[in-house]
Amino acid sequence: MEISDDTGHAIRSVKYYDALYRLTDADRADSFDQSWDLDGLGNFAEFDDDGDTQTRQNNAANEIESITVGWVTPTYDAAGNMLSAPKSVDETTRIHFVRDAWNRLVAVHADDPQNPGEPGDLIAKYEYDGQKRRIEKTLADETRTDYFYNDKWQLLEERVVDSESDPIESHAYVWSQRYIDAPVLRDTYDDEGELLAAARVYYAGDANFNVTALLDSTGAVLERYVYSAYGTATVYSPTWTNPAAPTADGPLYCGYFFDAETANYLARNRYYNAALATWISRDPIGYKGSKWNLYEYAEASPLSYIDPFGKDSYGFEGVACQSALPEYSRCMWRAGLLHSACIGTIPITAALELAGCAGICAWAFVGTPFLYGACVISCTTSLTALSAMLTLPICNNAYHNSEEECANHYNSATLLDDNCCQWTSTGWCGESCQNLKPKPNRM
Repeated sequence: MEISDDTGHAIRSVKYYDALYRLTDADRADSFDQSWDLDGLGNFAEFDDDGDTQTRQNNAANEIESITVGWVTPTYDAAGNMLSAPKSVDETTRIHFVRDAWNRLVAVHADDPQNPGEPGDLIAKYEYDGQKRRIEKTLADETRTDYFYNDKWQLLEERVVDSESDPIESHAYVWSQRYIDAPVLRDTYDDEGELLAAARVYYAGDANFNVTALLDSTGAVLERYVYSAYGTATVYSPTWTNPAAPTADGPLYCGYFFDAETANYLARNRYYNAALATWISRDPIGYKGSKWNLYEYAEASPLSYIDPFGKDSYGFEGVACQSALPEYSRCMWRAGLLHSACIGTIPITAALELAGCAGICAWAFVGTPFLYGACVISCTTSLTALSAMLTLPICNNAYHNSEEECANHYNSATLLDDNCCQWTSTGWCGESCQNLKPKPNRM
């Protein structure tokens, strides 16, 4: 598949997949090409990184045991957490991770130059609340950032203070309703809490929710972003010059939060290493996520799947499915009321007028005027035992058809046409949309 903009710059690319819908080749327009040979569990057996070919070995737990071409090989603890790993964009540099009793990442250290392979100076330390949300980051210079979230685990504000806890600046984020990790804008406030209007930036993104550009309040581009298939970011000037690695925190690849000090991404429950293309810890929900690999990112198909909670990937179509859920739920609530009236378990009130009964009976596709009339009568009058027995199948059929009607009406016609989203009145849309693309069994 080829995707291009009008300028023909670095975002144009060609992708290829194997028979298991896993990405095997990504050829980018700026002559940056990658390819992968994958084993049956989605691990990289061989990886061509724009001409530098490496091989990897994994153990039975899918932990990486060796990497060639000079890259740092990760190490793990008994719980499957990475104790050390290569830093993305600088893969010959080892960084070390410290965990707490709940397997949360609480500190990152540089490699000790006097004793390579052992942790040295502190890079950053982190703290979390009881809901697993990261609420604090302290860098080596003791600059601290405090994070504040809404009930959807979206970052609303970050406050930066110095080593004396005196304010430096703060940022406030606004997010799109179309997806949990789709940023709209970021405001900056000074150390007195005054809004710096000229510092407002807007985010531009692509269909995969990657941040592709930052814009100022006039619409002028401040910088651009391009990604490898698995998320290694490159920053360009507004004129597509001076490519470099990102140096600032914030949402980037798939909207995940980029930590500049480690070049890892935070996707709520887990951290992701883009160079390794794996999570740095096992899936917290175990094999309820990937059925074969607790470290695999996006089922080895990173352009088709996304994992905003670091637990379980689902297709990008599921984003539309998820955003449609509130309206769909209201639609189904109304259908449930009409169904209850249809079978006589609640009385007709002003909220359940004849038009409503006619609607649910029309949804039943009962086929003949006689049966349609019987359905409307049963919906608007008291039922006898006999009439209830006769009309119950019609009412049930109407209710089940209403599920499809609601789904079609609220942003899901494509999903239904593709037979990839099974709507249920009790199921969660995100769960029912996890298998949006047919995937053969790899086992």
